[in-house]
Amino acid sequence: MASIRDVARKANVAACTVSRVLNGNTNVSEATRLKIEQAMAELDYIPNELARSMFRKKTGIIAMLVPSIRHPYFSSLPNYIEKELYQRGYKLMLCSTGDTLEREEDYLEMFKTNLVDGIIMGVNHLEDEQYVKINKPIIMLDYRMENVPVVVSDHVSGGKMAAEMFIKSSCKMVLHLLGESEKQVLSYHSHTVMKEELNRAGIETIEQYVE
Repeated sequence: MASIRDVARKANVAACTVSRVLNGNTNVSEATRLKIEQAMAELDYIPNELARSMFRKKTGIIAMLVPSIRHPYFSSLPNYIEKELYQRGYKLMLCSTGDTLEREEDYLEMFKTNLVDGIIMGVNHLEDEQYVKINKPIIMLDYRMENVPVVVSDHVSGGKMAAEMFIKSSCKMVLHLLGESEKQVLSYHSHTVMKEELNRAGIETIEQYVE
């Protein structure tokens, strides 16, 4: 596989001049640029994207951390995020933490380098300060954190809609499955609202906490 030095030799220029062309530096004459591009085409040269991203401090990659890709929500949402990012010149790196603190820490430690340009958090097991230390743009999904943008669904309306379905179905008793860890997530409001609406309609709810 051809290297940057091979391209420089074929174009009869210095390797640093080839590097400037690869990194979009305008301080190169048009004739030299064309000569370098022709040499790259003839040698079938493939730039080292990792090296270029380290130089530019921009990778064009956004990481998304989710608790599990087996979860219906976290298997479908990244599909739409990826499409939107791609249209804006970014690619998505999807990371599953297994809903564990240790794996979340490992990923965030890795992201402190220039590996990604930003992070979408679908998990939140750490203290707020640990996210701030990453020093990269972060967006939270359904978790409140001071000074960090959060994307939240209308969980109050969601809870009411769920309750209305049970009421219309003439249910007398509803088994409500949920996890303890959900209490820290903003979507937990939908559980609370649904229970209140059902109780007002005289429908009993039995809550069962599961892993």
